Amino acid sequence: MDSQFQSLINDNGTKVSLQQVVSRMQECDYFEISTIPDYPGTDETIKRSLVSYQIIPAFHGDTLILGIQDNNKNRDTLVIPDILLTIINDLSNEWQEKYYFYCLSRSEYYAEQNDIKYTQEKRPKREYRSYMKYRLILALKK
Repeated sequence: MDSQFQSLINDNGTKVSLQQVVSRMQECDYFEISTIPDYPGTDETIKRSLVSYQIIPAFHGDTLILGIQDNNKNRDTLVIPDILLTIINDLSNEWQEKYYFYCLSRSEYYAEQNDIKYTQEKRPKREYRSYMKYRLILALKK
């Protein structure tokens, strides 16, 4: 595992499998999830439930397809691509659990690979963050 991701585990929580997270989603009262990576927004305040899911293994990581429903019975599909790491936050408790999905940012990943491959002159090293983060908060049944 990349040292970048190992430090994320050390700083933020414990590594868990994607299947474990989906199982917990099926058991919870409701959940709130970011639909846009890295930017907290009002989408994270909408209470949703899980209708269906599919985990598809892929070259760059697993893809999670969620069939979700809000309190007004509006249904939607959310796709979280290229999941490289899933962790549960250490601050989770008996009322809620907070998870993070770390996904490959392909544009940053390929830009970094191109810099490594084609840099022959002495240019300043650019800092890359080759992942995006989605947040998931589960409200546990009481």
